[in-house]
Amino acid sequence: MAESFGGAFVFRPVFELTRSHILQHGSRERHSRHVHRDGFIAVVLRGEYSEIGDTGHWRVRPGHALVHNRFEGHYNVIGVQGADVLLLPLPHAHQPELLIIPDVEQVVRLSDKDKKLAAQLVLDTGLPANSTFGDWPDQLAEELRMNPILSISEWAARQNLSQETVSRGFKRAYQCTPKRFRLRIRTQQALRRITSTRERLLEIAHDCGFADQAHMTRSIAQVTGFPPSALRQQSTEIPRKCAD
Repeated sequence: MAESFGGAFVFRPVFELTRSHILQHGSRERHSRHVHRDGFIAVVLRGEYSEIGDTGHWRVRPGHALVHNRFEGHYNVIGVQGADVLLLPLPHAHQPELLIIPDVEQVVRLSDKDKKLAAQLVLDTGLPANSTFGDWPDQLAEELRMNPILSISEWAARQNLSQETVSRGFKRAYQCTPKRFRLRIRTQQALRRITSTRERLLEIAHDCGFADQAHMTRSIAQVTGFPPSALRQQSTEIPRKCAD
């Protein structure tokens, strides 16, 4: 079951849909841009694939673990050998990143007994790896992540690129326009603050570059299916209910 968001889809987490929790990808599979409802960790057991989305451009191979928080969007391109991926539920919000796992077999063995403990083992022992930067679309994506109020037209001018070239090229690389990507980054930034702080929603909307609180509320509801107030009530990261 899925719902549309600007050409993307929101899927229920795959690790609830497979009994073994191991997702098997075929050779050269492609998965269009989508968003998972829950956070999870993808541990690569065999093969390799590329993932391009809100958190960067990643090339993952055996021994890698890719951390995904709730509602992050991406698309995948599987390598010629296919890929086997162990999916573990993310126990808590975490910096989205690519990790190198020192002992994959230990993670697999522990996952047979307790998947939450296996996920925590990945977070505790994994070593950070870098995202992959290719052409200018990856650089623009990184700058938008660092500064979600960045002017795309000014960035294009500094690169001696037309706005049309930037829009077409970025959409080809990321399956969404740079403006849509920037809105998603603002939304992710707002989500993190809504579910982990007691800040007023109006202040969060202003700081994250939204026109007003209503604009932020619409964007968050499109991505998550919930208004900010409901997400805040659901959050386990805030010790007591916060009113706004």
